[in-house]
Amino acid sequence: MSTTIPTVENGTDTDSALNRRDFDEDDLPVRALYRADGETLQVVTISHPELLLGPAEERHLVASDRGTVEALWVSGAPHVFDEAWLELGVDAEGATHIWNVWDNVVYVVNAAGALEYVFDFDDEPRLDVVLYLDHVENRRGWTSLHPVFAEVRA
Repeated sequence: MSTTIPTVENGTDTDSALNRRDFDEDDLPVRALYRADGETLQVVTISHPELLLGPAEERHLVASDRGTVEALWVSGAPHVFDEAWLELGVDAEGATHIWNVWDNVVYVVNAAGALEYVFDFDDEPRLDVVLYLDHVENRRGWTSLHPVFAEVRA
């Protein structure tokens, strides 16, 4: 069962861009922002608990892009990514950063429209797009940032 939370995108709330949803087994797997250790915001994949031992009706497998995997009781997440591609934002040098949510790759296209570089998170264990945003902020700065990330970083 999904619960629609008011967001800017669905036109019901101008205070939040986050897509908070409850999810059931038919929705899984999902890519989401989640506070995996209770405090640190991370990108995770939440999937079916089929391989868990014991009563697992409500537990889900939560695999962080930073390398941790846990069996957790999860009813929702701060944001669930419904899109396969997401424009993260434009940096201070005019380059656009585009994230492939499922392949976990960021493509950076410079202001002239040429591919500047590709960052594959599979090549950098323990990193995720949240840490990538911090890295770009420290090196170049952001002139615009996707509303979801602007909200969770505020």
